[in-house]
Parts: sequence; structure tokens; C-alpha cells
Amino acid sequence: MIVSIWDVFALVLTIGLVLLLYFLIPVLIQLNNTLKASEDIIDQLRKEISPVINNVEGITSNVDDMTEKLNQITGDLQTQAEKTTGIFNTLKSSTDILKQTLLISLNNAYKYGRAFKVGIKTGVERYKYANISNKPIQNKTEETKLLQSEISIVDHIN
Repeated sequence: MIVSIWDVFALVLTIGLVLLLYFLIPVLIQLNNTLKASEDIIDQLRKEISPVINNVEGITSNVDDMTEKLNQITGDLQTQAEKTTGIFNTLKSSTDILKQTLLISLNNAYKYGRAFKVGIKTGVERYKYANISNKPIQNKTEETKLLQSEISIVDHIN
């Protein structure tokens, strides 16, 4: 029995192939188990995500509607704020005009009141003078003095 190189080579190759299969089979079995577990997880995720995926269009529509309503509300609020600002500015201007008018009216009333007081006082003085002397003012000098005293009182007021 002569063993040739090819026989040895075939024997070594066969032993190598058997060893390779010996170590490769557990790896292939583990890989198969991993793939089965991955398929189970993917099927479970598909079942859980399926309703969400089916509702994506409805969810997107709802979000678009809410965004549109929010934009409308924001626009309405901005419009109302601008109107309110205009009303406040108008009220402030009206209040300022009313204050100014009231101050002018009070100032005029004060001046007219003082002038009325001077007029009454002058009338009373003339009446007293006429009653004391029992005669009307006859000469211009007495009337001039009386008018000068009235003028000085009016100047004192202003």
C-alpha cells in the first residue's frame, strides 16, 4: 500500500473540513436563533406600530388643524392688542385734552370770580360812599380817585 501525496492531501483536507464543520455548526445554530429572535421582535414591533402608522395621516391632519387654529388665535390676539392700544392712546389723548380744558376753565372761573368780587366790592364801596355823603359823586376828581382804586384792585388780582 503506497500512499501518495494526493491521498495525504485529501486526508488533511477532509480532516480540516470536518473540524471546520464541527466549529461552524454551533455558530450557524446561534445565528439561526438570533435571526428567529430578530424576526419575532420585528413582528411584535410591526403589530404595535401598525396602528400608529395607519393613523399618521390623521395625526398629521390634527396637528395641521391645531397649528392653523393656533395661528388664527395668535392673529386675533395681535389684532385685539393693536385695537386695545389704539383705544388706550385715544383715551389718554382725550383725558389730556379734558384736563387741559378743565384747567383753563378753572383758571378762567377763578379770574372771573375775583373780578366779580372786585365788582361787588366796588359797588359796595360806591354805595357806602353815596350813603355816607347822601349825595352822588359830582366832581370828576372823586370819581377818578374811586376808579383808580378799582383799577389798582383789579391789577392786584391779575
